[in-house]
Amino acid sequence: MAIAFGAISSVSTLQTPTSVSVSGSDTVGIVHVSDGTGVSNEITAVTWDGVSMTKIGEVQTPGARWQSVWWIVNPTSSATISFTGGSYWRSFNSYYTGAHQTAPIDSSNTGTSSASTFLSISTTVVVSGCWLIMVQADSTGGKTYSASNDISIMRANADAGGIASADSNGTVATGSRTATLTATGSTTHAGITFSLAPAPVVSTFIPKVIIF
Repeated sequence: MAIAFGAISSVSTLQTPTSVSVSGSDTVGIVHVSDGTGVSNEITAVTWDGVSMTKIGEVQTPGARWQSVWWIVNPTSSATISFTGGSYWRSFNSYYTGAHQTAPIDSSNTGTSSASTFLSISTTVVVSGCWLIMVQADSTGGKTYSASNDISIMRANADAGGIASADSNGTVATGSRTATLTATGSTTHAGITFSLAPAPVVSTFIPKVIIF
């Protein structure tokens, strides 16, 4: 089954982000959150309707806030997202269909960029049929981003708090793939790029009947 984009919520500053209505099969929910400042990531856990999510990665925007991204398989609709730790939450949640239900995250990597218009992060895609996804947070806010290299479409953009999301809107080749987000003006930013693996294709065996 091929991966497809489902939906994404609007950006929220609340403990409960704007929900999305989830439909389709082999779904994976994604939560991207920017938390409080500090020497380490203050968000220690995220739940989607009370079910624990698994962290993909975390990174700090140089001199600014930390961010992390989390996943869950078969997420419920109208989700209540809860964060453990931190004193500030700026986040959005999204979902994709046709994703692997036991090992949806194929690969991931983090990166930072200081006083630059663009941020590029590469990761090594292993499984055929993956989509590439990138989330980022900058120190300025209100920047409009464009996607390039192995990502092509913005899903969340021009946020006052500086978070954004983009994906490949289709499968990418295996090997080293690069996601690049370019802002309308120079800023300091960090991000997480990851590849989402497709659900395995189930082949149906039809026995051949031989009549003598």
